[in-house]
Amino acid sequence: MTRKIEQVVSLKVETMPAVAQSLDARIRTLESFKEELRVMPTDQLVAGYLKVRDFDTRLKQLKDAVRAELVDPEHGRIFVDETVEVDERGHRYLMGSDGNELLAQKRVSLVLNVEKAEEVLKSKNLLEAAQDQILTVPNSEEAFDALRDVLEVLVKQGRQDLIDRLNEVFVIETKINPKKIEALVALEQLDTKDVAKMYDEKVTYALTASNRQREVN
Repeated sequence: MTRKIEQVVSLKVETMPAVAQSLDARIRTLESFKEELRVMPTDQLVAGYLKVRDFDTRLKQLKDAVRAELVDPEHGRIFVDETVEVDERGHRYLMGSDGNELLAQKRVSLVLNVEKAEEVLKSKNLLEAAQDQILTVPNSEEAFDALRDVLEVLVKQGRQDLIDRLNEVFVIETKINPKKIEALVALEQLDTKDVAKMYDEKVTYALTASNRQREVN
């Protein structure tokens, strides 16, 4: 689905490219101060740093807002603008008003979905084989006391009260280990279809300037 993106800009308001161009010139002027930093008066250095730091934060907020408008999965311009071009790898291209082209480079990664993975592994009785046990100590003082008691009763057996105390002091958690899933595949206890059910596909786009050679009609 494509739609025409109409930009209504008041004649009294400068366009974003024009403002960015003006800002570029001012940044170049600021960069010229780098050679003078060692001899610059401290009060000017401090005031300048605070201003530049504020600019950095505000520019990042603006950049993030523009990026969101471009790549939002529902209404991002790289998906809905009728001028977007898509190559065989899924990368997307948009032309800027100044003739420079934007490349939205498609990146796909797989993220383990724990709930799906547990469901698949349980169905094959492999959940424990794919898990790590994680020991946490909520209260270190209690843990040390318990360990001292263990040393005292090492030669004894059947101390249910001590077992109960250890269960209170030490909390053992389980966590699925992707490397153990790989090992189960190598042992042919899981196949690639099983593994595919455990992962969600995550698609992101990295925005950069395009340097592709365009065909001239």
